[in-house]
Amino acid sequence: MSPSAGFPVRRPIPALLGLLLLAACGGGGGDTVAPPPPPPPAPVSTVALSATAATLVPQQTTQLSATPKDASGNALAGRAVTWSSSASIVASVNAGLVTAVAPGSATITATSEGKSADAVITVQDGGVASVAGGTITAASGNVSVTLPAQALAAPLALTVTPLATTPGAAGLVAGTAYDFGPNGTQFAQPVTLKIRYDPAQVSPTADPTLFRLHLLNGAVWEPVPGSSVDVATRTVTGTTTHFSGYAISQIQAPVASVVLSPAGAFNLALNSTQQLAATPKDAAGNALSNRVVTWSSSATGIATVSSTGLVTAVAVGSATISATSEGVSGQVLVTVTAAPAFVLTQVSAGYHSCGLTAAGAAWCWGRNEDGEVGDGTKTDRSHPVQVSGAHVFSQIVVGLYYTCAITPAGATWCWGINEEGELGNGTFSTTDQTQPVQVQGAPAFVSITAGSLHTCGLTAAGKAWCWGANPWGVLGDGTQVGRNQPVQVFDPIAGLSFVKLSAGQDRTCGVTPAAQLWCWGSNGGAINSAFPSDQAGILGVGILGTPITTPMQVVGPPVQWADVSAGYRFACGRTPAPVGALWCWGANTYIATRGGMIGDGSLFARLTPVLTATGSVTFMSASAGFFHACGLSAVGEAWCWGTNFYGEVGDGLAGTDFASNISHPTPIKVVGGHSFNFLSAGKLNTCGITTAGETWCWGYNAFGELGDGTTTNRTSPVKVSP
Repeated sequence: MSPSAGFPVRRPIPALLGLLLLAACGGGGGDTVAPPPPPPPAPVSTVALSATAATLVPQQTTQLSATPKDASGNALAGRAVTWSSSASIVASVNAGLVTAVAPGSATITATSEGKSADAVITVQDGGVASVAGGTITAASGNVSVTLPAQALAAPLALTVTPLATTPGAAGLVAGTAYDFGPNGTQFAQPVTLKIRYDPAQVSPTADPTLFRLHLLNGAVWEPVPGSSVDVATRTVTGTTTHFSGYAISQIQAPVASVVLSPAGAFNLALNSTQQLAATPKDAAGNALSNRVVTWSSSATGIATVSSTGLVTAVAVGSATISATSEGVSGQVLVTVTAAPAFVLTQVSAGYHSCGLTAAGAAWCWGRNEDGEVGDGTKTDRSHPVQVSGAHVFSQIVVGLYYTCAITPAGATWCWGINEEGELGNGTFSTTDQTQPVQVQGAPAFVSITAGSLHTCGLTAAGKAWCWGANPWGVLGDGTQVGRNQPVQVFDPIAGLSFVKLSAGQDRTCGVTPAAQLWCWGSNGGAINSAFPSDQAGILGVGILGTPITTPMQVVGPPVQWADVSAGYRFACGRTPAPVGALWCWGANTYIATRGGMIGDGSLFARLTPVLTATGSVTFMSASAGFFHACGLSAVGEAWCWGTNFYGEVGDGLAGTDFASNISHPTPIKVVGGHSFNFLSAGKLNTCGITTAGETWCWGYNAFGELGDGTTTNRTSPVKVSP
């Protein structure tokens, strides 16, 4: 068939094979070309570690892996990696397995083809605790933790880290405070902690036998119960069920005894009190401070005891009073006896009132906010209570919020408020004294007198000494400086002496052996109206103006003086028997329509003494209060005059408050028909003792100062009852 017929032209097979053969042999006889070589492997550009830091404890391990990478960050397989440690004594490494050896820091390095990567390994002090238990030692052998089997449910890395700063704790031994971690770890069984102390870090005053393990609870170190010290090995051991901060600290010495004061059995009159003191002591007899003491009575129906050791006799019989501290007790037997008959021989009235029995026992009642009642409490008393301490006194006087008394030997004791040095014990203190404290630096006194904030005493030689507040020179030492111990009154004539003293609100007066009258203190202002200043003419020395800080003689009537009583900005004096006349001077009003303290029927202030309107009555004593005064007649009648805010004048009228009562500028006889042999005008009340030995009071009674068991004001006398 011809090509034009559309069929392909076929070559002969032999020719085709020849062509193939020729191609296989490189053509027609030229040079052969070799294929290109494979590319070289990519170089290592970086090495990546599985971790760059780790914290371990000794014997704990962690596996690191290193991945070499090319410049594009692709991992390169089959590259050799070498491992090294900068401090194999801290952490070693083998094929990336890091093993902690000892506390410190080490750098683990992985290197491949000259490229490296580092991981910082921090080894904390401690160890790996196993479920099987064991002992872990830390802090160069100074700390050990011993775990019993099954204390942990799984192995745990325990750390022991010194506390660089620790909250203060008395007795804490330096260098022994550690934080045991993980903090808050709880153990199923108690683990034992042991800490060794360095004797060079122990204070010379410390007692190692009292070293105990302490737990840091918040900011307070608390003793671990049951911990103990081995002084020979200088170690302290204790157990715990959880981790926190622990240290060695000295505990307080245990209480070995409790000593009571007063010591020994004592008797206590019914309804009276006795303050006890308890002193815990160690085995060597040293007093231990800051120990809790609890008080108890074996028979509270006989005698009760307060939380401060105040014993109160409530029924006749015997009771054992115990003071206990840390399980150790001291005891004393108290026998309650029937109360003696309440018969006073003298009384001093005020916001609180006090009196003495013939045996010298002191009783007080009324306001007690500052401890002025002296029974060891600050509870107001509407019935008399006996002053603590079983003192025997010969005279007692009340100030504004304090009391003073002297013994037959002339020693002076005071109690109550002391902010102005009223107690004379060498301090100005806001700490009240609820029981008698002795006046310091005082000579023996034969009599004493109390104003509002100062007290004076008189020696057998007739010399006057004073102490307390001194804003107007009432202490008579030439200054206006308060004194917390007695100072002698200045003698302006080199021989001035007194037989009688009286301290008032802001002045002091005295009667000399020659029956002259001298005063010093505040000296008021001008008299220029029908109702002059309350300050007018206080001293009666004939002049007004600046305070008189040393004694000055009172001028006026040509009379002799037997007695004087200084009140609140006024004073009254008495002439000798048989006349026994009363003279008063100074301020005469409280407000425009209230007053009459001078007793002359007017409301005018008097610069010098004027005779009171008592007619021919002969008086045996005078007593000036705040805004009223009273006199005791030779036949036992009580006469009073002046303001009558709360019934203190004793007129028996219905009103018992400031608004309803009227003043009495002329003396009136106190109602009730009583025959008195002792009389005391107080701040806003009056008290007297009858010839039958009964004590009666009237006037203001908000604090129970009338002693009748109520706080009701009285315009007529009510009987004081214990």
